[in-house]
Amino acid sequence: SDIYFRTAELGYWLSEEYWGRRIMSSVVEAFVTWAWSTFDILVRVNGLVAETNPGSARLLEKAGFVLEGRRQDAICKDGKVHAELMFGALRPS
Repeated sequence: SDIYFRTAELGYWLSEEYWGRRIMSSVVEAFVTWAWSTFDILVRVNGLVAETNPGSARLLEKAGFVLEGRRQDAICKDGKVHAELMFGALRPS
């Protein structure tokens, strides 16, 4: 039988010179809205952020994502190991 994945993963990066302008907030909200309207099978969108990036975590929370877990030692940046936060958004009813 066929297997259908019902989850999408969202990733993003924005140059620091553009931070604080709500650019990525608008992009994430638009992407999630588009994903729900385009893919009927989709029930979940996941987003992963470094624990050292609270701005990105807040962005996901404001877009309706919920913190679902933390993975220890999942990311290495600039030679340092960090935890990764796992966020998820479920299709609205």
